[in-house]
Amino acid sequence: MSRAGSAPIPTITGASVRRFYDDLLTHGRLGDAPFRLETRKTDGGERVLAAWLQDALARAAVGFLVRGGGWMRRTVVVEGKRVEARLFDEPVASALALRFGEASLRAAILVVDIGRSAAPRRRGLGELVGDAELGLADAVCLHLVARAVTRATPASGRADPDVDRAAAPRARRFVAFGELLRRRSPIATLFHPETREASAARASAAALAPFGASEPFALAARYLEPALASRWHRLATIAIERGATDDVLAIGDRCKTLVDIAIGARRHSLLVLGVRLAQLLLWPRGDTDPEDAASSFVTAVEDKARGRFQSIHERESFARAVADLLEPATIAGREARRIRQVPWLERTEEEKVLLADVQHEDRNLDGVDRPLLDLASAVRRRLSGEVG
Repeated sequence: MSRAGSAPIPTITGASVRRFYDDLLTHGRLGDAPFRLETRKTDGGERVLAAWLQDALARAAVGFLVRGGGWMRRTVVVEGKRVEARLFDEPVASALALRFGEASLRAAILVVDIGRSAAPRRRGLGELVGDAELGLADAVCLHLVARAVTRATPASGRADPDVDRAAAPRARRFVAFGELLRRRSPIATLFHPETREASAARASAAALAPFGASEPFALAARYLEPALASRWHRLATIAIERGATDDVLAIGDRCKTLVDIAIGARRHSLLVLGVRLAQLLLWPRGDTDPEDAASSFVTAVEDKARGRFQSIHERESFARAVADLLEPATIAGREARRIRQVPWLERTEEEKVLLADVQHEDRNLDGVDRPLLDLASAVRRRLSGEVG
């Protein structure tokens, strides 16, 4: 494992350490750290972490990818060739290149550091959020740590306000640390499309760039597609129910950014995520008539707009924001139609994967006049005011 810089890396010792990190990385729970941090040098003078913590990070990263969809056989493109495999099968496993740098290790250590002191070590935190490019394994681990610390609540008795006030600074430190990790990790950026911040569009594009530039990240996104679509659908549904136009816009922008990156990098298989999101929004149960389900979706959005907003401008802005959630599916349909006009031998392997997936989704709508992507396009145009 590579070592960047000369800063000492603590070795963690003490009872219940494995349980602490298993809860943190696998179950997303942040407990109290029942141990102190120490440093240890090898014979060569290099400061190292215990080997078991490196193994724990590796197991957590692989486990997350497998549970998120890697257990299923998917058609993916590896080194320009289509293969059908699970994430841990070859040649996918080798292509993922799950190797760790210092970011994962420091994040796991800083969790203890932040919990024990009023402020994190400036040097360690600065190195963690530096400009060094993260690999897939580091990005996953930063996401897992961020997930745990942002869920953290003060470990205090609710009946004692003095105890709550004492615990609140610790919780705030963890939340701030979690947000820092989210901004640093492309995986966290995908799983938190609702996050808004200054220069959000530019920050989002930069954070998601590895999914176009890096085959390991693209493969991970392909396998995580079911988990991502489900999460985006849940967040979008909550935002629509609350009438939160800004949150709906943020989710739509994140999905559209990923689509733009995928098309620019010719990773067309990633466009299927937008199709899955549209399917969940318009046809969530799968056992109703899609035309009726799509009509019910439009009616529900329009009713929510009328009930939530007084001005016509606010209603239209909300409806357009919801319509934007369906734009990635519309783009995928447009790309699929373009690909059908390309001779088979001239299509890229990524284009073949997209076309096969889109055709599969359309075949699921037997007996319907318009396939899923045509429905999504019609709904988007109606909500955005382009028709009717």
